[in-house]
Amino acid sequence: RLEFKMVDDESDFFGKIKDNDLPEGEGISIYQENAPAGPGKSVQTHFARIVRRDNETQLQARERFKKWVKTLPVPDDHVVSFEEIIDFDGETGKTTEVGWRTFYLFARADVTGDYITDANVAQDSQSGVGHFYVAITFSPAGADRFEEVTGANVKRRFAIILDDTINSAPVIQS
Repeated sequence: RLEFKMVDDESDFFGKIKDNDLPEGEGISIYQENAPAGPGKSVQTHFARIVRRDNETQLQARERFKKWVKTLPVPDDHVVSFEEIIDFDGETGKTTEVGWRTFYLFARADVTGDYITDANVAQDSQSGVGHFYVAITFSPAGADRFEEVTGANVKRRFAIILDDTINSAPVIQS
């Protein structure tokens, strides 16, 4: 299932959680970041992060994280979603699964995969060999909806969610 949802950086949901409210020994921390909040604006917001334990898989760490998030008072019109944190070692070319981070999203999907009529892998000719991306084609209704949502949310983050995992949360540029 593919969904596009707006990130609600301005509510700063995780900024309201105090360090002493975090479960001890779970490897969960709250981090601060600057997030875009519209043209010429930014806000300080927070997110939660969990570190994968040596004896668990990345998916087990996410389930442990989800269990904690379920204890939080998330309003019905919002959801907490998760993005995988992977470290890349430039010297060795190896990646390491580190854990997960949260995004606080509006619950309603602004656009879904139901609006997509075609998707394929394409190569980015601007950045050189080896850079690939997924090119998607929307139905006319999907294109209109995507234009409406992105036009109203320039310089805000738009989460791309595939099967309940955030693939990325890029900033809408135009």
